[in-house]
Amino acid sequence: MLINATKNIQHFDRIDLALVTDSLRKLLEIRNKAEQTVALDDVHAVEIKSRMLEDIVLLETKLANPKKQVFVLQFPVGEFDMVVFDPEAGSCRIFEIKHSEEAVLQQYRHLLDEQKCAQTEHRYGPITGKFVLYRGESRVEYGIQYQNVEEYLKAQTS
Repeated sequence: MLINATKNIQHFDRIDLALVTDSLRKLLEIRNKAEQTVALDDVHAVEIKSRMLEDIVLLETKLANPKKQVFVLQFPVGEFDMVVFDPEAGSCRIFEIKHSEEAVLQQYRHLLDEQKCAQTEHRYGPITGKFVLYRGESRVEYGIQYQNVEEYLKAQTS
Protein backbone atom coordinates (compact mmCIF):
# COMPACT_ATOMS: atom_id res chain seq x y z
CA MET A 1 0.00 0.00 0.00
CA LEU A 2 2.79 2.43 0.91
CA ILE A 3 4.44 2.02 -2.48
CA ASN A 4 1.17 2.93 -4.18
CA ALA A 5 0.65 5.88 -1.82
CA THR A 6 4.15 7.20 -2.54
CA LYS A 7 3.60 6.81 -6.29
CA ASN A 8 0.29 8.66 -6.01
CA ILE A 9 1.99 11.56 -4.22
CA GLN A 10 4.72 11.73 -6.85
CA HIS A 11 2.13 11.87 -9.67
CA PHE A 12 -0.02 14.65 -8.17
CA ASP A 13 1.60 17.30 -10.32
CA ARG A 14 0.80 15.39 -13.49
CA ILE A 15 -3.00 15.27 -13.30
CA ASP A 16 -4.56 15.37 -16.77
CA LEU A 17 -7.38 17.84 -16.14
CA ALA A 18 -9.11 17.14 -19.45
CA LEU A 19 -9.15 13.41 -18.73
CA VAL A 20 -10.43 13.97 -15.17
CA THR A 21 -13.13 16.33 -16.45
CA ASP A 22 -14.24 13.81 -19.07
CA SER A 23 -14.23 10.96 -16.53
CA LEU A 24 -16.29 12.98 -14.07
CA ARG A 25 -18.83 13.85 -16.76
CA LYS A 26 -19.21 10.17 -17.64
CA LEU A 27 -19.32 9.10 -14.00
CA LEU A 28 -21.93 11.70 -13.13
CA GLU A 29 -23.78 11.10 -16.39
CA ILE A 30 -23.99 14.80 -17.16
CA ARG A 31 -26.21 15.08 -20.19
CA ASN A 32 -26.98 18.79 -20.20
CA LYS A 33 -24.74 20.36 -22.88
CA ALA A 34 -24.37 23.61 -20.88
CA GLU A 35 -23.06 21.67 -17.88
CA GLN A 36 -20.60 19.78 -20.06
CA THR A 37 -18.78 22.97 -21.03
CA VAL A 38 -17.49 23.54 -17.48
CA ALA A 39 -13.84 22.50 -17.48
CA LEU A 40 -11.57 21.88 -14.54
CA ASP A 41 -8.89 24.53 -14.08
CA ASP A 42 -5.84 24.97 -11.85
CA VAL A 43 -7.99 25.89 -8.84
CA HIS A 44 -9.84 22.59 -9.18
CA ALA A 45 -6.56 20.72 -9.62
CA VAL A 46 -5.14 22.15 -6.39
CA GLU A 47 -8.27 21.15 -4.49
CA ILE A 48 -8.20 17.64 -5.99
CA LYS A 49 -4.53 17.21 -5.10
CA SER A 50 -5.07 18.44 -1.54
CA ARG A 51 -8.03 16.15 -0.89
CA MET A 52 -6.25 13.16 -2.39
CA LEU A 53 -3.22 13.74 -0.19
CA GLU A 54 -5.39 14.07 2.93
CA ASP A 55 -7.24 10.84 2.07
CA ILE A 56 -3.99 8.94 1.43
CA VAL A 57 -2.45 10.10 4.72
CA LEU A 58 -5.60 9.31 6.73
CA LEU A 59 -5.92 5.84 5.22
CA GLU A 60 -2.26 4.91 5.61
CA THR A 61 -2.23 6.20 9.20
CA LYS A 62 -5.35 4.18 10.06
CA LEU A 63 -3.85 1.02 8.55
CA ALA A 64 -0.55 1.50 10.40
CA ASN A 65 -2.25 2.24 13.76
CA PRO A 66 -5.14 -0.21 14.21
CA LYS A 67 -5.36 0.39 17.97
CA LYS A 68 -5.64 4.16 17.55
CA GLN A 69 -8.51 6.27 16.31
CA VAL A 70 -7.62 8.37 13.25
CA PHE A 71 -10.07 11.02 12.06
CA VAL A 72 -10.72 14.58 10.88
CA LEU A 73 -11.92 16.84 13.70
CA GLN A 74 -14.21 19.61 12.52
CA PHE A 75 -15.07 22.78 14.42
CA PRO A 76 -17.66 25.47 13.63
CA VAL A 77 -14.80 27.30 11.90
CA GLY A 78 -11.89 25.21 10.67
CA GLU A 79 -10.68 21.70 11.35
CA PHE A 80 -7.70 19.57 12.24
CA ASP A 81 -6.97 17.59 9.07
CA MET A 82 -6.03 14.57 11.17
CA VAL A 83 -6.19 13.59 14.83
CA VAL A 84 -4.50 10.41 16.02
CA PHE A 85 -6.09 9.47 19.35
CA ASP A 86 -4.44 6.79 21.49
CA PRO A 87 -7.15 5.46 23.85
CA GLU A 88 -4.61 3.45 25.87
CA ALA A 89 -2.42 6.49 26.59
CA GLY A 90 -5.38 8.89 26.74
CA SER A 91 -3.59 11.40 24.50
CA CYS A 92 -3.58 12.58 20.90
CA ARG A 93 -1.52 14.18 18.16
CA ILE A 94 -2.94 16.78 15.77
CA PHE A 95 -2.01 17.39 12.14
CA GLU A 96 -2.51 19.74 9.25
CA ILE A 97 -1.93 18.11 5.85
CA LYS A 98 -0.83 20.41 3.02
CA HIS A 99 0.08 19.75 -0.59
CA SER A 100 2.49 22.72 -0.55
CA GLU A 101 6.28 22.52 -0.54
CA GLU A 102 6.54 25.76 1.45
CA ALA A 103 6.07 26.48 5.17
CA VAL A 104 3.72 29.41 5.78
CA LEU A 105 1.71 30.77 8.73
CA GLN A 106 -1.70 29.88 7.26
CA GLN A 107 -0.82 26.17 7.35
CA TYR A 108 -0.67 25.83 11.12
CA ARG A 109 -3.04 28.52 12.39
CA HIS A 110 -5.56 25.93 13.63
CA LEU A 111 -2.81 24.06 15.51
CA LEU A 112 -2.16 27.20 17.58
CA ASP A 113 -5.84 28.03 18.17
CA GLU A 114 -6.16 27.80 21.97
CA GLN A 115 -9.91 27.17 21.89
CA LYS A 116 -9.65 24.32 19.37
CA CYS A 117 -6.78 22.77 21.32
CA ALA A 118 -8.66 23.06 24.65
CA GLN A 119 -11.76 21.40 23.16
CA THR A 120 -9.61 18.63 21.70
CA GLU A 121 -7.76 18.02 24.98
CA HIS A 122 -11.04 17.98 26.93
CA ARG A 123 -12.30 15.13 24.75
CA TYR A 124 -9.12 13.25 23.72
CA GLY A 125 -6.56 14.04 26.43
CA PRO A 126 -3.31 15.97 26.25
CA ILE A 127 -1.98 16.91 22.81
CA THR A 128 1.46 15.29 22.60
CA GLY A 129 2.42 16.70 19.20
CA LYS A 130 1.41 19.28 16.62
CA PHE A 131 2.51 18.64 13.04
CA VAL A 132 2.20 19.98 9.52
CA LEU A 133 2.65 17.27 6.91
CA TYR A 134 3.72 18.82 3.61
CA ARG A 135 5.90 18.16 0.58
CA GLY A 136 8.92 20.20 1.69
CA GLU A 137 11.90 19.34 3.86
CA SER A 138 11.32 18.18 7.45
CA ARG A 139 12.16 20.90 9.98
CA VAL A 140 10.85 22.97 12.84
CA GLU A 141 9.37 26.25 11.64
CA TYR A 142 7.66 28.84 13.83
CA GLY A 143 7.78 26.32 16.70
CA ILE A 144 5.78 23.75 14.71
CA GLN A 145 7.16 20.40 13.52
CA TYR A 146 6.99 20.32 9.73
CA GLN A 147 7.40 16.79 8.41
CA ASN A 148 7.80 15.68 4.82
CA VAL A 149 4.68 13.69 3.97
CA GLU A 150 6.57 10.96 2.10
CA GLU A 151 8.92 10.48 5.07
CA TYR A 152 5.87 10.33 7.36
CA LEU A 153 4.21 7.64 5.23
CA LYS A 154 7.40 5.58 5.06
CA ALA A 155 7.73 5.77 8.86
CA GLN A 156 4.18 4.42 9.24
CA THR A 157 5.25 1.05 7.85
CA SER A 158 8.43 0.64 9.88
